[in-house]
Amino acid sequence: MNEKIGYLLSDLLDEMKHRKEESDNALKQEKDSFEEGRNLAYAEIIEMIESRANIYDVDLK
Repeated sequence: MNEKIGYLLSDLLDEMKHRKEESDNALKQEKDSFEEGRNLAYAEIIEMIESRANIYDVDLK
């Protein structure tokens, strides 16, 4: 079960990192308070997934 959860979390983490990268690029073009908030949310989601995986000893492939 931990392996399946690891794959799930890894997929979510990859998607959030991709979206954060897109948001980083958008912020380089134009500062926008909505985009800044979105960027912060992606960063927080990434941190939460990584920390929970570490706490519960889930290997992110």
